Amino acid sequence: MGILARRVPSIGKGIGVIGALGGIVAISLLPHGFVFPIGFLLLMIVAWTYARPMRALSVVILGDLILLLGGSTEITLVEVVYGVYSFGYLGFWLWQKVFVTREPVLEHTADTFLVAFFVVATCTLPITVLGGQTALWWFRELVTLAQLLLFFPLRDAMRDRRGMIALVVALLLMFTIVAVNNLMNYRAVTAAAAFLWELTASRQAFGDHYFFPALVVLVSAWIHVENRTQAWLLLPLIVMMALALALTFSRGFWVSAALALLVLFVLARGRERRRLTLATVLGGAAGLFAMGIFLGKAGSSVLTALFNRVVSVRGAMVDLSFMNRVVESQAAVDGILKNPILGHGVGSVLSRYNILDHETTTNLYIHNGYLYLIYKVGIVGTIPYLAFLAVVIWTGLRLSFDRSCDRTVQAFTRAFTAILSAMLVVNVTSNVFVQKQSILVLAFGCACLMGTYAAQKRVQEQEGVNGQ
Repeated sequence: MGILARRVPSIGKGIGVIGALGGIVAISLLPHGFVFPIGFLLLMIVAWTYARPMRALSVVILGDLILLLGGSTEITLVEVVYGVYSFGYLGFWLWQKVFVTREPVLEHTADTFLVAFFVVATCTLPITVLGGQTALWWFRELVTLAQLLLFFPLRDAMRDRRGMIALVVALLLMFTIVAVNNLMNYRAVTAAAAFLWELTASRQAFGDHYFFPALVVLVSAWIHVENRTQAWLLLPLIVMMALALALTFSRGFWVSAALALLVLFVLARGRERRRLTLATVLGGAAGLFAMGIFLGKAGSSVLTALFNRVVSVRGAMVDLSFMNRVVESQAAVDGILKNPILGHGVGSVLSRYNILDHETTTNLYIHNGYLYLIYKVGIVGTIPYLAFLAVVIWTGLRLSFDRSCDRTVQAFTRAFTAILSAMLVVNVTSNVFVQKQSILVLAFGCACLMGTYAAQKRVQEQEGVNGQ
């Protein structure tokens, strides 16, 4: 990237001169020439951000808010621009890697598994079309899965401690914006609620995949930080993420957070375990206090609604929503048995009877992520994907007990090891393999672990050379 940094000024000057001349001609002769300066400015911004991985990847992470805040089921122009920017940078990174720095793209077995999965997913187009679906559906679903490939530039960027911290801050900033949005919306809802059931029905599920990872990362940072001032500054963020997670009323993600914190407890040492226990107690007490202050008179009613939701876990296996997912899973299994090796192709739909709507529906989405993978890409695509996750998590476990790691780096590696482990469990009921929100977390977490591993390996190799 140093070569690129030296070239950018000269390239920028050339683009600037040509752009200025072209702008004068366009404004003078074209009826809509005034648009040209805007487009040229955007092009210069893209060139400026692409010149540094931290800038480009931070834009990609924060730009994910566009997909959330858009609120449209159709593809919008802004989403297209965001997609072009994201995949444009991915292509730019690949070009730099192959032709400029001449470094290998596939550095670890995990990288090969991920690429193998994406190749299989891409090659399912004929199966999808022969199954009666359109190439457009294949393309739309493949684009979602392709966001996993951001793992590669993220991995390279997080080999450096400063780069890792900068990108984690960008990720947490994006999580914080979503959390604040949800809390303010829920506060407005509680003001108009007249019945207890309305508090549960008005759950803030917007960005719900974000809050349990955010909570785990912040708690891990809290138990590892040495500076007490920094620790106290982290506590309000922990409380806010805990509130945002609670108000999703998502039992699956509650369980995920509990499992991730349990894994974090196992990975931690004596003093860190005590701080984790303290964080849980203090965070819970502060959360109850904050809910009373933030929601006012409705606070006690919300607590009652949350308690009822927790208690309802015992009867979750007999409620209609659970039974509906059982029917969906059975339909997926029936479809898998028809073509277990190759699957039905990316973009294929699943037809099943919806017991909630009392009608047969077709959907791209399957709640069980494992059945989703086998149904779409068959065993040949599922095995490399699960192997990729298994290798990454195993690497994270090894790094978690590596005392040579910097404490800040170790806090993040332990956090993402716990998060990925919990995601494998929640994937049974909430498909984290296909949701745009969770795919970002998956790519980021895997990149954090593999980037740290690459950095540690490089240090060990250098020490070996110096030792000789």
